[in-house]
Amino acid sequence: MSNPLSPDAFLQAAAGLGPQSVDRLVAFYHPTARFQDPFQTVTGRQAIASVYQGMFQSLVHPRFTDLAAAVALPQPSDSHLGPCWAVRWTFRFQLRPKGPEHAIAGTSWLWLCPQTGLIQEHQDHWDASALFAAFPALAWLVRGLKKRIAAAGHFTEKP
Repeated sequence: MSNPLSPDAFLQAAAGLGPQSVDRLVAFYHPTARFQDPFQTVTGRQAIASVYQGMFQSLVHPRFTDLAAAVALPQPSDSHLGPCWAVRWTFRFQLRPKGPEHAIAGTSWLWLCPQTGLIQEHQDHWDASALFAAFPALAWLVRGLKKRIAAAGHFTEKP
């Protein structure tokens, strides 16, 4: 990889992610990088590669689309982390080969190691209820909870 600091190179690798190209994406990560999403926290390149490989083992045609990145300001000088990239994406997948496509919008915050320029911290932010709603057995529960929460918000508002 010629320029590990390039958000465009990372977006290109993420957009082309497949079972055979996981190592290409994971090469952007520091050997001791930490990855966190709503369901797990893992540390190290091998564990991060396993997260990505798990997508291809569990889902049909998983992929990231609508990728865009912004470079945030550097961390304060007393931080061990360097600059941050904010990456917006849509994760698309099917549960069954002929099933409907599901889409979950999210954002990743990627903090770089100031010494190597590689990703040291990766935090994914997305609505986990969107994933639960993709499963027919859970969809009715998610819709019901969302309705109850929305209704409760109306009762707590002051006129």
